[in-house]
Amino acid sequence: MNYVLRIQNLKYEAIINDLNIELKSNTFNILLGKNSSGKTTLVNCISNIYKYSGNIYKSISDKEIGIVTEKNKLLSGTVLYNLKYPLINLGKKRGIDEIVNSFSKKYGINHLLYKDINELSKSEYKLIQILVSLIHDPKLFIIDDTLEDLDSLIRLKIINNLKDLSKDICVFWLTSNSDYLEYADNIILYDSGVIKEIITYKQVYSKEKLFNSLGFKLPFNVEFSNKLKFYNLISDDFKNIDEVVNEIW
Repeated sequence: MNYVLRIQNLKYEAIINDLNIELKSNTFNILLGKNSSGKTTLVNCISNIYKYSGNIYKSISDKEIGIVTEKNKLLSGTVLYNLKYPLINLGKKRGIDEIVNSFSKKYGINHLLYKDINELSKSEYKLIQILVSLIHDPKLFIIDDTLEDLDSLIRLKIINNLKDLSKDICVFWLTSNSDYLEYADNIILYDSGVIKEIITYKQVYSKEKLFNSLGFKLPFNVEFSNKLKFYNLISDDFKNIDEVVNEIW
């Protein structure tokens, strides 16, 4: 499996210091870092917005990358226009209506298509920001913490869809929320421009001291599972609450 994005010895001012990451296709990667730790700066370096030292290699073209940050702005007009625009901008000439219709059904936004963006709620606006960056089928999808403003059910649906997409593409989610680490193939623990460790979800169960040192609590699922193991109510680590309940039941 080849890399999609490889970052070597990346430095930017005093914010990022000698950072190294390799992201491969068909993986869901979560970079967990506190607010103001340099996550957005990293995305801006990947996007070539900032002039950095070190190397960033991409095995795909920039047109095959979708990026969502807080600064993404929708265009004036309807949701439909915003969904069509990236396809038109990339030179797509046929089948645009079919792509948009299929995409809208998949994400349940048919009722929003003819709404002006100024009529959208904050959560709806965030959702369309994400979908506009996904509709052209990127091979690398980078999302910088923008899931936090979504309604909880919509957020969970997007995360589940991103997990499905990661079977075919590389997903890179930079976040300060540790609640969804169970979805990740790789968890990159990050602090002040430095990668502390790269672990799997299974390894989270034994990393309480590291999480605490970075200012994070363990995900609720992990903390709950550890307590149940302490009292000999369960014997194994479980990935989610449903598995814990089934074991106890």
